[in-house]
Amino acid sequence: MRGNAWIPAPVPFLATLQAAIDRLEKAEVAALSMTLGLKQSRNEARAALIGLLHRLKIYVQGVADENADFAAAIIESAALRVVARGHKPKAPIAVLPGRASGSVRLAAKAVAKVASYEWQLSEDAGKTWVSLPKTLQAKTTASALTPGMTCGFRFRATTRRGVGDWCDAVWYVVQ
Repeated sequence: MRGNAWIPAPVPFLATLQAAIDRLEKAEVAALSMTLGLKQSRNEARAALIGLLHRLKIYVQGVADENADFAAAIIESAALRVVARGHKPKAPIAVLPGRASGSVRLAAKAVAKVASYEWQLSEDAGKTWVSLPKTLQAKTTASALTPGMTCGFRFRATTRRGVGDWCDAVWYVVQ
């Protein structure tokens, strides 16, 4: 990070970081001797270094936020990784090709240890829904589907607390 035009005087100073790294290296070597109390010293040195690195990350992020047009370049110039802020939500159902043509396997995250699952599919863009057999596991197979057709799948669970809402439909092209 030395000579970085975007971050000429990082907080904490690089000399402070280097001293913390040196302390951790010495504490690690000492801890390998298995002397009582030296592992605690090493753990404290590690925690101190992690704290300094966290402060540096926050400082770099602040500089990047002030210069939004160059944010990614600023973060990468500090040898840090750029992480996208948004995330794509996970689909409520995993739809996988079945063992035979015209079939699919459906799997959802179990909602409780004891639950039953109602499954439905739609072949007309969600206008009508056809029920599949209920299951006691969070998975099932749908068969006798037309290959190449886009089908929607959804489920809801029933537990001791009652019947849940239908999840958002997941659309899949049958193979």
